[in-house]
Amino acid sequence: MEQQPPLQALIAKYRDYPDFEELDLTDINQQSYPDDDALIHFVARIGSLEELDLLVQSGARVNALGDMGFTALHNAAMNGRSEMAQKLLDLGANPSIKNEWGQIAETVAVHGGHAELAKLLRRNKYRNMQRNKKQSNK
Repeated sequence: MEQQPPLQALIAKYRDYPDFEELDLTDINQQSYPDDDALIHFVARIGSLEELDLLVQSGARVNALGDMGFTALHNAAMNGRSEMAQKLLDLGANPSIKNEWGQIAETVAVHGGHAELAKLLRRNKYRNMQRNKKQSNK
């Protein structure tokens, strides 16, 4: 049996989930209906760090808005996935993006009872703000 390329294997793994069974997914950023989530949102909730790396290397947008304006970082925060949140931050996720209720990922983590993850996001939010300020001063 011929082995699939890694991205096709990843897509095949998630193809059976109701959100993605109707999608073509040749466009890695294609969003499901009616939830508006892309594969990166789903991987942030239940996938592995390796799957996230593969998606981003294949062109997945780290800050794409999904269901209710959640980013992948919001999803990781909601589910208490600290390592996933850190990886998303390392890949350029913006911790200051607000969902439809005006919540940033840090707030979502707090509401989910994930205090340590909220601290991680708060630190990165301030680093991100400082980095943006330095870049705008150049």
